[in-house]
Amino acid sequence: MQALLILTLANLGMGHFSRAWSLIGQAVRAAIDMQLDRPSETDSRAKSRYKHVFLGCFALETLIAARLNRRPHLRAEDADLAGLLDEDGLEEWDPWTDCLTVRKSSSGNSRMPASILSTFNRLIQVLKILNDACCCSIGSNTLQFSTVLLQKLHIWSQSQSPPLYFDSTAKGSEQALSLLPHQYHLHNVYFTTLATSQLLSNNNGQEVVNLEPCTRSARQTVDLLNQHSNIFGLLIVPPTYEYFVKSAYDIVHAVHSSIESTHIILNDWKRSLDNCLDTMEPAW
Repeated sequence: MQALLILTLANLGMGHFSRAWSLIGQAVRAAIDMQLDRPSETDSRAKSRYKHVFLGCFALETLIAARLNRRPHLRAEDADLAGLLDEDGLEEWDPWTDCLTVRKSSSGNSRMPASILSTFNRLIQVLKILNDACCCSIGSNTLQFSTVLLQKLHIWSQSQSPPLYFDSTAKGSEQALSLLPHQYHLHNVYFTTLATSQLLSNNNGQEVVNLEPCTRSARQTVDLLNQHSNIFGLLIVPPTYEYFVKSAYDIVHAVHSSIESTHIILNDWKRSLDNCLDTMEPAW
């Protein structure tokens, strides 16, 4: 099962999106067949590991479905039934180790817990909202659906404590600069989901929609990429980052097509995206 997830990521990184979609589909069907979402209560260690794998299937399928504009098989309700990970263990409390020596600056407290388990749980919570966005039917009341998703994201973001507080005003603060690589990934998922949910209202077809909110959200992704590059470089980013960059480009194109209704200057932003993509390309 884990091998299928690794192969999915490898094919995603090589740009073989259809193959990655097929592989994650196999992993999802195997997980359901093995009832990994409902493991036995007798072995707590096995139950925890099964939940890791099942939620990994949910996370990857949701991200690939969003990347390919398809409907995922696993839904947010399935992740709810599985539940979140127990946030007690070495992965949560041990400090993050820069085993590849990629860190370029010494920002942040190197003895702080890595918080990997709690970060993963928050990732699943945001991906449940992205999962709902993937299943939005074009032609339905997308404006109302977008509003519901944005309310969920707002409630979720307000419940987060530093350094996982999702506020654009916190950009450049000491807490923001102390993010670890997996926390950057969570921030990127959040702002990409936010931009995707905001852009859904553009498919309403009934009125001209102001695209500035989704552009600001996507711009956060660009800033996060630049910040990650300055602190850790971009060669360690996972292949899922390609989706974040593509989403930001999609916002650029959407704004260009509705340029009369916005006052946003995009040239510098697009140039920054191009530079980030060029830097990440050797890793994929």
